[in-house]
Amino acid sequence: MNKYNYLNALSNIIQNELPADEYNNVMQYYSEYFADAGVEKEQEVMEALGTPEELAVGIIAEQRGKQPEEVVVRTKRKGLPVGWIIAIAIVGSPIWLAVFCVAIGLVACAFALVAAFAAFAVSFVIGGVVLIVGGIARLFLSPAEGMVVLGAGFIMEAFGIALMMLSIFLIRLTVNGIKSSRAKKKARRMR
Repeated sequence: MNKYNYLNALSNIIQNELPADEYNNVMQYYSEYFADAGVEKEQEVMEALGTPEELAVGIIAEQRGKQPEEVVVRTKRKGLPVGWIIAIAIVGSPIWLAVFCVAIGLVACAFALVAAFAAFAVSFVIGGVVLIVGGIARLFLSPAEGMVVLGAGFIMEAFGIALMMLSIFLIRLTVNGIKSSRAKKKARRMR
C-alpha cells in the first residue's frame, strides 16, 4: 500500500463521519504529514499510524469526545447490494431475455447461412459431375448435344468449385471470429 491508497482509504471512512471543515483539515494534515516524511519513509509512517481503519476510529473518537472502543465506523461498500442486483435482473428480464433470444437467433442464422451456402456449393459440384458423365455418354449418340452437356457440366463444376472455396473461406472466417471472441473474453478475465 502506498500513501495514496492509504489516504484514499482514510478518506472513504471519515468523509461521512466528520463535518466538512474537520474532514478537510484532517486530510490536509495527513497529506502534509506524508509529504514531510518523504517517499522513502512512507512505509514507516503507515506502520506508525496503523491501518487506515484504526487511524479513522481514533480521529472520529477524538472529534466526538469518546473512547475508540465506543466508535463504530461504516466503511463504504463497493458495488450494488445483492437485493438491488436481483431486483434489476427481475425488472429488466423482458429486455435482456429478448436481447439474448435475438442474439441466439442471429448466431443460428449465421451458422445456417454458412451451412446452406456450403450445401449449395456441394450441389453444384455434384451436378457438374453428373453433367460431365452424362455429356461423355451423350457424345456417342449425338456429338453436338454431348458437347453442349459436357460444356455445361464443366461450367457448373467450375462454379461449384468457386462456391466451395468461398464457403470454406466463410467457415474459416466464422471459426476465427469465434476463436478471437473467446480470446478477448479470456483476456478480459485475466485483467
